[in-house]
Amino acid sequence: MRCLFCKQDSSNSKSVEHIIPESLGNTTSILPKGVICDKCNNYFARKVEQPFMESIDILTLRFREAIPNKRGLVPPINGFSYGGIPVKVYNPLPGIPFFARKEKIIAIDAEHTDITKILQHGRIITPAFVDDMVPPNTKTISRFVGKVAFESLAQRLSEHDGGLDYLIDESSYDPIRNYVRFGNTENWPCNIRRIYDMDKVWQDEMGMQHQMIHESDFLLIPVDEKSDLLKDDPVLVYPYFVFALFGLEFVIYMAGPDSDALELYKLWLQKHGNVSPLYYGKNESKER
Repeated sequence: MRCLFCKQDSSNSKSVEHIIPESLGNTTSILPKGVICDKCNNYFARKVEQPFMESIDILTLRFREAIPNKRGLVPPINGFSYGGIPVKVYNPLPGIPFFARKEKIIAIDAEHTDITKILQHGRIITPAFVDDMVPPNTKTISRFVGKVAFESLAQRLSEHDGGLDYLIDESSYDPIRNYVRFGNTENWPCNIRRIYDMDKVWQDEMGMQHQMIHESDFLLIPVDEKSDLLKDDPVLVYPYFVFALFGLEFVIYMAGPDSDALELYKLWLQKHGNVSPLYYGKNESKER
């Protein structure tokens, strides 16, 4: 076996690869041992996934929606009392998001030993929970989304004979492969927008209600090279990966760090009523 990223022998690798981190609720989208070597796997955990998971927007989202980490705990967020004393704020009820609670229970911890003094101020200040807040595109975000995109493509191709070998050997995928693994491009544009409220509750055909933690799909946009307009009879196909986390949609162009390609995606959105590719032409579940 060869590693999908470094292309080195990975036959003795011992770790499976979670395409989306376990700490975002993923227990099914997993690549078998050897698809990603142990060295690359460890690198991604430290240098790609951890910075994304600990970025202020994503950390606050995990806190609010009570997403437990691998140890079953909701990660705390930093705050301070109204008197300016730094505190850590904990969500002690994993799996129960704030909107679903009758009481907004939290726990606090501080280096200051006089907890009574902190509570006397009556308020704890934390990052705001703003439904329509959209984080700016950063290298931290685009490398994470690129990793999820490339590994999701590997998962699909693994269902076909020779699919993984093709993905490893195909040089046209080297730009995104190397950006994710080495960060060798200043930045890779990523379109970010909110497509539904983070607290949205969905209802399936059996009447069971649930939240959508994450969802993803690929979008291939056919383009006429000469006219640069969307065509029904394609000459070129532009590949995109669409990933949503609690309704926060990230879209990355997989062929290169081309900002013009994101303009093409926005043109596709205009043509299709700004409906996300995750839902356009598909049966959307009934919501509450």
